[in-house]
Amino acid sequence: MSLPLWTWIPLGFFIFAILLDIATLVISFREKRTIWPFEPFTDSNNADAASKPLDGSSRATVASAYQPAASLADAFPITPFAMQYGSQLNQMGYQYVGAFRHVKGGIYQIRYDVMVSADRLILAFVAAGTLAKIPVANVTLVSLGTRPSSFAPGQRSDLMCGNVSMIAEAAFEHDFTGRTISMVFPNASANELQSLHAQRWGTLQPQPFGPEPLGEYHRYCLDVAEDAERRGSLYRVDDMPNYQRPHPGSAILMFVAMKKFMWGRRIWPHRWRVKRLPPAPFGA
Repeated sequence: MSLPLWTWIPLGFFIFAILLDIATLVISFREKRTIWPFEPFTDSNNADAASKPLDGSSRATVASAYQPAASLADAFPITPFAMQYGSQLNQMGYQYVGAFRHVKGGIYQIRYDVMVSADRLILAFVAAGTLAKIPVANVTLVSLGTRPSSFAPGQRSDLMCGNVSMIAEAAFEHDFTGRTISMVFPNASANELQSLHAQRWGTLQPQPFGPEPLGEYHRYCLDVAEDAERRGSLYRVDDMPNYQRPHPGSAILMFVAMKKFMWGRRIWPHRWRVKRLPPAPFGA
């Protein structure tokens, strides 16, 4: 007996979703995770853009603690999205650090503009560009510090951890060590995102970034990557020290964590969750 026509439409969506999940799971087994995805601009045609704030005002120096990019074949213009959020962050007192591209290159045509807050408690990444010709745009705020014992009982009091707040869930990456906790706040303005991020400081005692904020965040990412390897979750790709792959069991765990993050934030939005977190000990 044939099914009525109207039943094929939801059935088609269901089958498509299942096939998409299968494809995502397969990719999880082979996808190389970058430990540090940021590569500075060094192409002569883009050197000025790499050291200039998004609003075109005073010059700033690109962090010098990293190996320079070999070349920059394609232009990475500042998009309207990046200009909008960069201008908002600039008005909030953020200091410009520099412009970077995704280290993978190829289909990853993404520009990152990095800024640090005036109190140096927050590192901001404004990402815009294309991934496989598909437009991508995101703002990520990062703070590093230690967890209060009341929030993380049994954890070393000196263990560096991180809170990450973003506006696009596609930027979520599962941390196998549990040291980095991510939340997504879709469509938040820069000011709202900072306010929501600061409300999470009841779960993190933030430490201000020093004169090389990207260097500190780089060392944190390396430490987390090595921690994941010690736990047996990831392994380093041969001859590619900046890349890791998950073991089979970890790939499944990563897929489940991603689905949990995506559906969990729809059932219980993170905007609601921050209201249930411990109060910040100082002016959030």
